[in-house]
Amino acid sequence: FIISASNHDQESVFGLKKYNADQQNLYANLIFITYIKSTSHSIKAGISYNLDNYNERLNSINQDRNESVPGGYFEYTYKYLEKVTLMGGLRYDYHNNFGGFFTPRAHIRYQPFDQLTIRASVGKGFRSPSVLSENSYLLASSRQIIFLENPKMEEALNYGINLTQRYKLFDKELTINTDFYRTIFKNQVVVDMDKDVNSIYFYNLKGDSYSNSAQIEINYPLFNGFEVNAAWRINDVKTTINGKLEQKPLLSKYKGLISLGYKTSLKKWQFDYSVQFNGGGHLPDMSGYPAALQRKSTFPAYTIMNAQITKYFRKFEVYVGAENLTGYMQKNPIISPNDPYSPYFDASMVWGPLTGRKFYAGIRMTITK
Repeated sequence: FIISASNHDQESVFGLKKYNADQQNLYANLIFITYIKSTSHSIKAGISYNLDNYNERLNSINQDRNESVPGGYFEYTYKYLEKVTLMGGLRYDYHNNFGGFFTPRAHIRYQPFDQLTIRASVGKGFRSPSVLSENSYLLASSRQIIFLENPKMEEALNYGINLTQRYKLFDKELTINTDFYRTIFKNQVVVDMDKDVNSIYFYNLKGDSYSNSAQIEINYPLFNGFEVNAAWRINDVKTTINGKLEQKPLLSKYKGLISLGYKTSLKKWQFDYSVQFNGGGHLPDMSGYPAALQRKSTFPAYTIMNAQITKYFRKFEVYVGAENLTGYMQKNPIISPNDPYSPYFDASMVWGPLTGRKFYAGIRMTITK
């Protein structure tokens, strides 16, 4: 039996916008797990309850609400040796505002031989949106917040596959992870910054919305103590905004990472270096701004480099490092910064780093009996 409670209280001011919110949450979950004859067949079942009390105000906008969600679930897992694992689950929840809904899911893991593992999953997803708190960064602008309708429960179908391959290369193990996941939204709260340069509209999805994500990750110990990790992810995320299927704003089309780590044989020193690649992306339509304030419809790709050196002692370690070694910064991130109460002031169009190089040093101490 798991039970937890929390309280969150926030008071904030964004120019002429006053946003205050507090939330009380109670969550309880009763879980039952057992085997059927052997460990090859197992079931997991239980009941849960989630209670949220929100008091949320943005100037004259009142988002106060109470959400009570009792539910129950059942899950069956079958294992055949170490080669096959099948899992299917179903849960039912009843939301006091949105009614009842079923959430099915299924997973499979298949290992045809030691060097290859295949995982696949499919399932539905439901989510109650907290629109203002999830988009609070948009309050840092002079745009007016407008709800065209009451937000509905967000609903999506998601599925994907993962391949893990292991090879022996020069007596060391090379690991390659490949993922592809797709999410199709049946309903979603849309954030529309294209309809009007002086407003942000929130409404329920009217059209298509989906997210495709493909990633490959490679890990290899080049030699003793030296680890190389590399990853590359492509994001294809589109939503129907203002009647058009658009790429999601402020999201990089791709991301990459190369990480190098070396630890000396006696583990006295450790050296870490990483390079992050961030692809360009789409920005909201700014054609309605005065010509002097207009920006391009896209933002460029950029690269971030970080490094750290650590010296180990018996009871403590000392480290020094630097972030954003190239000092790359987004230029002029604020629109109309000299007139923060003008109708065009906007500090929410942030897609890159706002600070240059950052140097740091520290000490960690281990205390044992």
